[in-house]
Amino acid sequence: MIEILSPDHLPDILPALRQVQQTHVDARPDIFAPYGADADYLAFFRTAMTEKGLTVLVWRDAGRCVGFLSYEIEERDANPFLNQSLQGYLHHISVLDSHRRQGIGRALVQAMQAALVKEGLTMWKVTYWRFNAASAALMRSAGAQEVHVRAEGHMTA
Repeated sequence: MIEILSPDHLPDILPALRQVQQTHVDARPDIFAPYGADADYLAFFRTAMTEKGLTVLVWRDAGRCVGFLSYEIEERDANPFLNQSLQGYLHHISVLDSHRRQGIGRALVQAMQAALVKEGLTMWKVTYWRFNAASAALMRSAGAQEVHVRAEGHMTA
């Protein structure tokens, strides 16, 4: 049921992508842009797939993409503060509301983990927003632990 998506089939992820983008826009319209032109999203993913090695996994139900996950292998050079590292980075995950709570998100994460292990990696990272409780719960269930806190402050006049 899970397959690696080719750039030619990127339009298949648009419904799930629209849904997750709307979740972000609803919670933080000050940061997230309303869903734009499909062509822009497709170009973004196509470029990431061809130039950065982004992999997109999809779950299909009766041939229709009902969930997807995108990840890449990220190499960071050492610097005076951090050691060199090589890990997977989960960028996007979305499962259509109609197919949630059926284990699809978890299966997509497990498929990513298995692919990363085959590449010799032992760690993956993800960033998600606190307002996205479903994503936070999924990441915890997949074994991800919070290790870094990012905060924001606002100035008043």
